[in-house]
Amino acid sequence: MCHSRESHPPIPPIAGASITHSELVLESADGTRFSAFGAVAEDAGGVGIVILPDNRGLSGFYEELALRCAELGYSAVAIDYFGRTAGTDPRGADFDPAEHMAQTTQPGVQADIAAAIGHLRGAAGGAADGAQVYAANCVACHQATGAGLPGVFPPLAGSEWALAKDAVPVNIVLQGVTGKLTVKGAAYSGQMPTFKDKLNDGEIAAVLSYVRSNFGNGAGKITADVVKAAREAGKDRSQPWNGDEDLDKLKQ
Repeated sequence: MCHSRESHPPIPPIAGASITHSELVLESADGTRFSAFGAVAEDAGGVGIVILPDNRGLSGFYEELALRCAELGYSAVAIDYFGRTAGTDPRGADFDPAEHMAQTTQPGVQADIAAAIGHLRGAAGGAADGAQVYAANCVACHQATGAGLPGVFPPLAGSEWALAKDAVPVNIVLQGVTGKLTVKGAAYSGQMPTFKDKLNDGEIAAVLSYVRSNFGNGAGKITADVVKAAREAGKDRSQPWNGDEDLDKLKQ
């Protein structure tokens, strides 16, 4: 669907519709990070829409279209085609999509669509599968057993951080950690990436609930509402937590 830059979707806004929306950075199975815009309907009923823009890529028109879909009860994600060649940084009015469009491939676009579908399934299609989220994002470091790698990656089995009050593991996953972190009496020095731009609230709640109820752990489940509140509270934070120094304060 082609349109002028000043165009708006031919769907009038619905005042008072209960939705949430955000700019996203999704990751395809091949590791490509690409921009997207998501709008989630409160009562989506498991229905989601992936919006494919025209050859100019993600723009305000398609972000508005995602909002209108959500207002009508259909959660939606509009994706950008050019993550592999143009990255995820904001683009000015002088951005020329032609050279990037020429480098897109069918497998690449399909991989990006699959990532958007995965995001929608977590955000609007019912409960995310914590085991699947763990396998896709955590198992390489923390291992299938949750035991980690001694001296390299800390264990999740019996971890005081994973089993702490809900806000602690939620903030760790959202913001990431760097520097010295003590787990079960052993010191680790490395970096855990942030997942706030990769996983939605439902996916983070699901994977943490999975961790807290497996590997011999017995802590309670974490809800998406808790994750949503922590995400909002930390929306202006741009740096990961500084290991023990910062996280000890969260435990208090």
